[in-house]
Amino acid sequence: GRGGSTAPRAICHPFPGRSLRGTPQLESALNVALPLYEQWATAWPHWVQKRVMLRPLVGKTGERLRKSMGGEAEAEVCGVHLRRFSAEEIPSLFPKLQHEGEVITYDSCFSVELGKVLGHLAHEQERAGNRVTTEIQLVSHDHRGWVLHGESERYTCDTLILASGSRLQEWLPELQGEVEGGHLLTLRGAETEWMASRGDIHWSPSPDGAVVGATRWKANEKAMLSEEATGILGDRGQSLVTFPVEAGVLWQGERLVSAGERYPYAGAIPGSPCAYVLGGLGSKGLLYGPWSAESLAAHLTSSTPIHAALSPQFTRGGQEIAISSVLGS
Repeated sequence: GRGGSTAPRAICHPFPGRSLRGTPQLESALNVALPLYEQWATAWPHWVQKRVMLRPLVGKTGERLRKSMGGEAEAEVCGVHLRRFSAEEIPSLFPKLQHEGEVITYDSCFSVELGKVLGHLAHEQERAGNRVTTEIQLVSHDHRGWVLHGESERYTCDTLILASGSRLQEWLPELQGEVEGGHLLTLRGAETEWMASRGDIHWSPSPDGAVVGATRWKANEKAMLSEEATGILGDRGQSLVTFPVEAGVLWQGERLVSAGERYPYAGAIPGSPCAYVLGGLGSKGLLYGPWSAESLAAHLTSSTPIHAALSPQFTRGGQEIAISSVLGS
């Protein structure tokens, strides 16, 4: 798949930065995301699990984190709870972790089988009488409003929101951002109760084992071959745990990362009537997605201003922007 909705597992791990300096944007995002995933974990425990994330204190990032916490064993940043454990505590608290130094844990974090959740939510929309389709190929605008053209049907709507993930720049070539890609590898026989992040790898348990990933490439770079990615991710996953693991299925996908501070885009498309963009979520879709979507919804329903950090960035600033797949007025 090209985007995260087909990934075997997605994670929301709201780490508040290398120096533990939370931002108002992070706090706003957490206030929306964490209650939502608490509900999901209760409603769909097989698809969504609440976890603790382990982060070994290694390298320069580890030194910055250690310095930020000072002599404190616990900290609270934007509602994220952090605890530091000594090397001596690791074997008894996290016996399957392959690490001999200090560790920081932070929570709440969530592991999500996103495809199953999205499929269920789409089914609920259809039961409520709303049309759900993936066949839209072109859009146009006329006196009726926006017209969405599928292979066999057409649909009309007053308001258009482009939220096509990694393909957003195909519709909006002037939208600033970069497409990045990566791999996720499922591991069999890999049972842990915790997630782990060590800079070059993310580990997330799943009902059938675990999923590891983090390898990325830019759009103008050559993607790794499947055999190479499987070997790298398998080795990195094995380096985190003390028991043998077996590589399973490899997944490859792409994501659009917004320009500047890498916050997502949620706002109007200049010059296009009642047209908006929502995307650029990068690797933080579960963290920033609910906040950016709720901000755009509040703007559309009650004219609430959208946070400036979410403003879409185009190559020509605020001038009129054309949607490349508009057939004509």
